[in-house]
Amino acid sequence: MDLHIRAYFVANPLPVVEKILRRAQKARTRWENVTSLTINMTHRILMEQGPAPAVDVHGERIVQIANMFVDVFPNMRKLKFDAPYKNEHTSPLYGTLANIYSQQLQELVSFPPIPASAISFSSQLTRLEIGPGNQSSYQLPRAVVASLVDLTLYGMRADYNWCDLDSSSSRPIVFANLKRLWVFYKTGNPAAVSIDTRAPARLEFPVLDMLYYSCEDDNLRFLSNARLPTQMSSVRLKGTYKMFQIIHSTTLPRVNDLALTVVRNDGCSASALFGTISQIFEQSKIRFGHEILIDDRSLVLNPTDVVCPRLTKLRITAPTSAETVLAIISRFPCLQELALHNFAPQQIPAEIPADALVNGNAVILAPFATKLNTL
Repeated sequence: MDLHIRAYFVANPLPVVEKILRRAQKARTRWENVTSLTINMTHRILMEQGPAPAVDVHGERIVQIANMFVDVFPNMRKLKFDAPYKNEHTSPLYGTLANIYSQQLQELVSFPPIPASAISFSSQLTRLEIGPGNQSSYQLPRAVVASLVDLTLYGMRADYNWCDLDSSSSRPIVFANLKRLWVFYKTGNPAAVSIDTRAPARLEFPVLDMLYYSCEDDNLRFLSNARLPTQMSSVRLKGTYKMFQIIHSTTLPRVNDLALTVVRNDGCSASALFGTISQIFEQSKIRFGHEILIDDRSLVLNPTDVVCPRLTKLRITAPTSAETVLAIISRFPCLQELALHNFAPQQIPAEIPADALVNGNAVILAPFATKLNTL
């Protein structure tokens, strides 16, 4: 049985949550059947974009309310904390709840950052989705990494150590059953696996099937320290042009779908950028999807710059002329989706150029040979 608790508060969330729990205790419903719980606590002042009052929500009361949760919902297996990302009023309670249920949870999803460094999960945990946050006291929780199937880490800092995540002392760290991994490093923090001597020689992902890696800096130590399978379903990478130059010199797995997002061109030309990306696609021996997102408005894009014959999806935020758009459509027969976020419609010509076929005195305009279905 799934349950969703939504609470709005002005100054302190604890009285609101406590009131909800006391009503639940008095109800005749058998809460023992609840195994999945979603909690959303939203600050009304934050909703109105005003200043939030300073409230100390730490202390014994947090523990008391967490114990009330266990008393009302003793058989919890899945916890989801759904709230604004930055909310200092609720994070301590979320962290305490995750800790008090840690030995029985199968899934924990927390969109706001929570203090998790003191938490040690059991081997029952298979899904972990967490944002450790910016505070120096917030670190990765401990888990039995061999049991994890789905792992998402938001807002990672360079000083977060993957060794802290592993509850064992074995090296290298082996994620024996992990199928899906999403890692988001914060801007301004190099994607280091570790900055101390506890760094493992390898992070091994023998059965990983889907990888999303985002780092808007030039360092790529995570991928250089990660041992991936030889074949995967999907790999999605987001970073700068310099980062993709590093990727070009490494070996990626053979994948069905590869998506590359470039957030900064680092002063390179569009032709050099697409040339590097095209080589990465060729090395990865992609079977189906070739997806590119150019999220850099400073890039100057010309009709002849885009080179990737088997491109299936292309999204561009750079200024794009009608001539460039028509060249892209005509030159890439595999293109299925094209999204333009900085298109200049005033440059559209009166007549769309196409190959002319002469049939007597009549001229028949042949359509583009394209699979494009979304524009």
